[in-house]
Amino acid sequence: MPYLGFDFDASQVEPRESFDPLPTGWYPVLVEDSSIKKTKDGQGQYLELVASVVDGPHKGRKIWDRMNLWHASNQTREIAQKQLSSLARAAGIMHLNDSSALHGRIVQAKVVYVDEQTREGRTYPPKNEVKGYQAMPGATQPQRPVAAPHAVPPAPPPPVAPAPGAQVATGKLPVGRGSAPPWAPQQA
Repeated sequence: MPYLGFDFDASQVEPRESFDPLPTGWYPVLVEDSSIKKTKDGQGQYLELVASVVDGPHKGRKIWDRMNLWHASNQTREIAQKQLSSLARAAGIMHLNDSSALHGRIVQAKVVYVDEQTREGRTYPPKNEVKGYQAMPGATQPQRPVAAPHAVPPAPPPPVAPAPGAQVATGKLPVGRGSAPPWAPQQA
């Protein structure tokens, strides 16, 4: 029997969690990472997103979503674009040109359990697939500035007339004591 070189105490280390696919359901997930990868046949590319479950009994588990945005099939590309639209809308982003804008966003992901499959004489183990996204109920997303293509800035608000008897700001600070801006420390 090979010597480990140290005494291992299993009571001091949590056992590794099973990586069986998650049951079908909606999960709150944090989008952690994204990358563009080549397809197995090397003929195309897809966007791969990595997210982790942030709450509930499966907290910490990872899910992956692959969107075939650059596929030869129009139908496959359309499905991927709809999936990306679902995620972007759930994250509060309507215009997207860099998938890293999704990183750090928390959304709900519809995760589906797919049973073992046999295709072309090969057996594939059970897995999860992401079938949709929606915004977290009652949650607001942290807003990062995301420029819309050809965005027009909003018009400034119309001027408001001062109330009768109100002092009108001149844009000048008063002279003497207290002439420092309000955020500066006051001198006694």
